[in-house]
Amino acid sequence: MSSQPGAMGATAVSEGRPAFTWFEDKAAKGAEKTLSFDDAHRNAWAVAATVRGAASLLSKSVASGNAGFKIGLVTSRSCALPLAQLACFKAGATFVQCDPQWPAERTAGILQEAQVSAIIVSEDPSVVCPPMGPEWAGAVVVVNNQGAIVKVEGRRVAAAELTSKSEAIKSAPPSWKAPEVMYVMYTSGSTGKPKGCVVPTAGVWHRFGWGNKILGFTPKDVFVHKTPATFDCSVAELWVPMLLGCTSVVVPDGAHLDFGVMATVLARGKVTVAHFVPSVLAMFLDFVAPGDLPNLRQISCTGEALLYAHREKLTKVRNLRSFPPKPRDHTPQRYLFFHFCPFQLPPLLTSQLR
Repeated sequence: MSSQPGAMGATAVSEGRPAFTWFEDKAAKGAEKTLSFDDAHRNAWAVAATVRGAASLLSKSVASGNAGFKIGLVTSRSCALPLAQLACFKAGATFVQCDPQWPAERTAGILQEAQVSAIIVSEDPSVVCPPMGPEWAGAVVVVNNQGAIVKVEGRRVAAAELTSKSEAIKSAPPSWKAPEVMYVMYTSGSTGKPKGCVVPTAGVWHRFGWGNKILGFTPKDVFVHKTPATFDCSVAELWVPMLLGCTSVVVPDGAHLDFGVMATVLARGKVTVAHFVPSVLAMFLDFVAPGDLPNLRQISCTGEALLYAHREKLTKVRNLRSFPPKPRDHTPQRYLFFHFCPFQLPPLLTSQLR
């Protein structure tokens, strides 16, 4: 896996598969929609050029390629969410993911502390751009549910100047390095003020590398995008399919705990790989009958103890083995995994946990 910002090819391994699939209505019973890898990367690159253009106009160090910068993301669950994260990586920026359901003041406080140069916001009417205050000089990039730019608003930068800068960046090959820090994820703040956890790109890439080997993902796998993006385990769910050329099936925003809708999405989308917290898996299985999910071959569980009772309940619905007998055998098999995903740990320490 290359660490260069624009290195993830749009068609290298996708073989005509869509990058994203979703359903028109909240019940996931409407028409199926798709977004190709070509369009996904094209949209992400346009956003990347825009946010890097904004940051370059605010900082000579960023313009010269000698400094990194951060971008705030306030995006609802849709194609726009992973593509906004991808756009940040392509731009050489660190992303700071926020939940649109957070109070606007909380989001503003986090993004002010992080000193973001721009904010990517969903066009969704339920998503509100946080009140950053008159001293903030960045730009707001509004994107639709397919990650394409709808409008750009500069706080202290002339629109014409930002457009010119962005077009110049978009038309030239990337001359900057991948971000040293891939993302900053803030804690819930339940014990006080939310605290930012800095996660290095090298650690994430290392985790993806050994994780893909052990778990045996292939480009033909179909992932489901359901985990709230402010939880760390969402990173692999969002990024592994983009890196391997797999399809991601997007669960309607807010429906990840509506288990009837979840079952419909997994069945209609022919999902092969899914992640669950064990207690949520147990509740989800009450909505699934034997034979409902014939394509599901692997479930990963993290975050809580995986109990024998969870495995027994799953076996009644889908017969998945607990452990793969041959970790390096990439032949598609049916497995139930429990693993610890330490994105925050450095590569050396992470390698000791394999």
